This record gives sequence, C-alpha cells and structure tokens, in this order.
Amino acid sequence: MRSLTMVVPAFNEEELVEEFVEKSAQDLSRVADDWEIIFVNDGSTDRTSEIAHRLTARFPQLKVVDLASNVGNGANV
Repeated sequence: MRSLTMVVPAFNEEELVEEFVEKSAQDLSRVADDWEIIFVNDGSTDRTSEIAHRLTARFPQLKVVDLASNVGNGANV
C-alpha cells in the first residue's frame, strides 16, 4: 500500500484553490492507495480559507491549517 502526503502552502489563492484540490485529488488517487493534502493557509486575506474548509466536505483527505498571520515561506535575511 502506497501512502502520500502533499503539503501545500497558500496565500490569497481563492481563484485556484478548488481547481487545485480537485486535480490533485485525481492525481493522488491514481498513484496512492492512501493519501492526504495538508493545505496551509498562510494568513490569506481573501476567501482562500473559506473555500478550502468547504472543500473538506467533498474531500475528507483534505486537512486545512490556518495560520494567524502571513509568515511567508523563506528566511528574511
């Protein structure tokens, strides 16, 4: 049995969230028996979080983590 986890950072991606999750779910289902998507909302100010949480009803393999503020994904040097 193959298991995969995809961790996805997102910031203000309301226009792409649904399509991304749908296509990723299709692809992951083809290559893994057990899979999940961990969607990390990095303090978005649009509807990214709302849409992602709504998608968990259709995709129970989707987990949403909401960060309180935007922390970015790289070192601030």
